[in-house]
Amino acid sequence: MYFPRLYPDELLYSGIARCRVHLGIGSHKTLLHMLFGDSKVAAITDLPTHLTALANNTGLDAEGRQDGAGACYAWLYRHDRHWLMVANQVRQRRQGNNSHIDWRARDIRLVRLLIRIGRGSEEDLGLPRRSRNWFLQQLPHRASVEHRLDQLPLCCTFLDRYAESVGEYQIRRLTAAMLKDVQTGITSRRWELEKRCGLEKSRVAPLTTAFIRLIGRWIE
Repeated sequence: MYFPRLYPDELLYSGIARCRVHLGIGSHKTLLHMLFGDSKVAAITDLPTHLTALANNTGLDAEGRQDGAGACYAWLYRHDRHWLMVANQVRQRRQGNNSHIDWRARDIRLVRLLIRIGRGSEEDLGLPRRSRNWFLQQLPHRASVEHRLDQLPLCCTFLDRYAESVGEYQIRRLTAAMLKDVQTGITSRRWELEKRCGLEKSRVAPLTTAFIRLIGRWIE
């Protein structure tokens, strides 16, 4: 965003005040949020902080603004703010280009990590459902991975193959309950197992129904 060029020996505090006047912003908190990304920042006269955030948000190092384009920016902000905001968003998207990333190498590294996670958790019957989201939550930088799955085919293949369906999760819960019965010497009926596992008839998956039918003679 626009920030006026500082005069020789001018305090940053003064520059912020001039910026507010130039842009015609009534609320100082609004301006602080625009400049620093945080409305709780306090502008002080000595030893100012958050300078990195200020530089990032105002583009003080941008060649065009140092060459005097700031006045043009201020005029656009006052008279055609919508166009200016759209133009800034386009510029930010271009700056966020990830074309330099080796997606194949990242895909291989992440799928190896997913395989280790899968192997390390497959025998833990007490885990929550190991869904697609569950696996993604185990990865570092989950959000960026989730948004770039179209460039991570190996990860997609793993998730499609090994993410636990609702039916598989219900069967795992039933299995854990039956194993506990064996360990304690108890024999539970079908309805007791379903109740312990929180299985409502309206929510039992077809795969789970087939599993119950298969083992029915042991739990009826």
